[in-house]
Amino acid sequence: MITPLYLYTRDSRHFSSAARDNVEAVGAEVEPQVREHLPLLAEQLELACQTGSMVIPEIARQELGYTLFHELHHLARGWVIHRDETRTTFMEGVVSEGLATVFEHEVGGRRTPWGEYPDNVRGWVEELLALSIRLKRILTRFERCR
Repeated sequence: MITPLYLYTRDSRHFSSAARDNVEAVGAEVEPQVREHLPLLAEQLELACQTGSMVIPEIARQELGYTLFHELHHLARGWVIHRDETRTTFMEGVVSEGLATVFEHEVGGRRTPWGEYPDNVRGWVEELLALSIRLKRILTRFERCR
């Protein structure tokens, strides 16, 4: 069960009853679809919701559903960042984001420009792998200097 937690901002924005109903309806709609494919997802989930000056309710409703597909995939796989702790390598992050994006597309039905393979996908993969190696070298040098 997804339990929304409504957070308040310093500027005292609050969720209207309609906005709360919207969040709960989206959670109730998306959760069974996600659980059908990710049965190991924790039974109890908390969804932190915060208002913002740039939130448009109609867009928020649509985007929240897709965001839940994406983020619940991360939770089911255990790929989460607690505060600012990095628990994975750069390439693990790339792969995890890719998997969540594919899940969001294949199960949630969302097509995004960043979720499409470029024509030169092989070159893209080689670039990411090279970047991963460079980052590893930089971090190793940084650790030696500490």
